[in-house]
Amino acid sequence: MDENPLRLQTCPLGEFKRPTPLVLIHDSGGTTFSYFRLGSLNRDVWAIHDPHFATAEPWKGGFDEIAEHYINLIERAGIRGSILLGGWSLGGYLSLAIAHKLVAVTAPSFTVIGILLIDSPFHIPMCKLPPCGPDPDITGLPELVRKSFDNYDILLDKWELPQWTIPAFQGKTIYFTVVDKSFAVPDGRILHKPLGQDWRDVKTRSFEHGTAISEQSIELPPAVMVRCAWPTPIDTSSKEPCHVDRFRHETLLGWDGNYPNFIKAAIDTDTHHFNIFESPNVKTLTVQLNECFGILDSLQVA
Repeated sequence: MDENPLRLQTCPLGEFKRPTPLVLIHDSGGTTFSYFRLGSLNRDVWAIHDPHFATAEPWKGGFDEIAEHYINLIERAGIRGSILLGGWSLGGYLSLAIAHKLVAVTAPSFTVIGILLIDSPFHIPMCKLPPCGPDPDITGLPELVRKSFDNYDILLDKWELPQWTIPAFQGKTIYFTVVDKSFAVPDGRILHKPLGQDWRDVKTRSFEHGTAISEQSIELPPAVMVRCAWPTPIDTSSKEPCHVDRFRHETLLGWDGNYPNFIKAAIDTDTHHFNIFESPNVKTLTVQLNECFGILDSLQVA
């Protein structure tokens, strides 16, 4: 895993207009193994693994240091222009941190025009939350993966999501296409595809907690979300959900009403958080991701 980011897929030949390239960020395990299982995403795809994985060295500068380092990795890889950024679980948080850090970069070589959240629930620092049920037993995982989980749990204990002052597209109505169907979605609504159903326009809660104090206006990139429909099976008598399932019952996993509006579409997948990339599920996940990218590729403002 010396090459970082590693190129996973190349845009198929014959594309007249090359789709926006995608950079995927690792989950809390620190590796990008799960992304190797995906089928074709019909674009150039890179993946960033945690360069500290082999040493289990913690990031002393926290998410700010990680975001700055990953921006440098993307630039050194020669990735230029508009890109999509995303990842599973922690990868979604790191994508937001990178996009936010990039705002302060003078003349960046790339810009984030869309974000993919793969079952990344709204984050509240763990130190501010009541106890939850236990996470699945990870004792069977390699030692370095378990150490990576531990290191990121320490960071997430106090980490706050980056602050933005303006919702995606400044709250304007957006237009996009999904599988040859066109939709107009105003602010305060999203497109949602529940299990076994078609896409539908649904209302979401508004963010009414005021705006962050900032010397400059910072507009969120638009995002799409793949949401696991089922809670994680836990072999325990606890009635409390594990941490990743605190907002499992909510369409946007807790983001709406708690963060400036930026998620424009969400699609449910028939999995739980920890089996979404397993072999029986990855073919469907690939199809759903391509639907998500079709939305981000076709987004327009009136």
